[in-house]
Amino acid sequence: MNGTDCNKPPRHVLVVEDDALVQVAVSSALEAEGFTVRSLDNGQDALTLLQQLGPCQQTPFDLVILDLLLPQVSGWEICQFLRQQSAVPILILSARDSLEDKVQGLDMGADDYLTKPFSLRELVVRCKKLVQPIGSFPLPPLQFKDLALYPHEARVMLRGNELRLPFKEFCLLRLLMERPQQPWSRQELIRRVWGDDFDGNPKTLDVHITQLRKKLERNPACPEYIVTVRGVGYQLGDGVGDDESREQDEN
Repeated sequence: MNGTDCNKPPRHVLVVEDDALVQVAVSSALEAEGFTVRSLDNGQDALTLLQQLGPCQQTPFDLVILDLLLPQVSGWEICQFLRQQSAVPILILSARDSLEDKVQGLDMGADDYLTKPFSLRELVVRCKKLVQPIGSFPLPPLQFKDLALYPHEARVMLRGNELRLPFKEFCLLRLLMERPQQPWSRQELIRRVWGDDFDGNPKTLDVHITQLRKKLERNPACPEYIVTVRGVGYQLGDGVGDDESREQDEN
């Protein structure tokens, strides 16, 4: 008898590992503990799959286990792509055991790093810890008026209806809701959502704000949720905005 709890929904894990023996061993150990596993043996297939799945709200995986030295596309690239698109936990499983590699992996957004050779028992325990917060200890929702955001579920509810937001819009809204009625500068929002090395058009932020307003506001021209703070950036709430501030965003 395995350690599966029949009252809990199965956890879905993507294993990206080109060593067939390791892939089978990892998959078997996780399946024995009640996980549902999908395995891929090269980086290109994994990247293609993740690109097809879209933003984090649609990702069916609760955990991604990722080797670094993969054919075609490296684990580094997949890790970076995932972190730009999703909050799914990432466990790097690699023979690269230097401190520099571990630090780089964690800096790129991996949640854990386990070096080969490894104990299957330890791997299973680490995997359980990584998926546990989603089901057992969810973060409380962020709420403002009749808007609620559930961080671990990547879900937004507005007036009792669920909103489907692309990942960048979800991240922007989460930041704004973490500091209601306090302004965020444009530079800070761009850095937090697009990263320090963003070199695109600064108007990208305004485009995303415009799209968010269309989904949140009863009248996007007079926003009550996402308000322009002149000369600074944006904030969540503080009454109702005006047409002039709206025009500034779109010009």
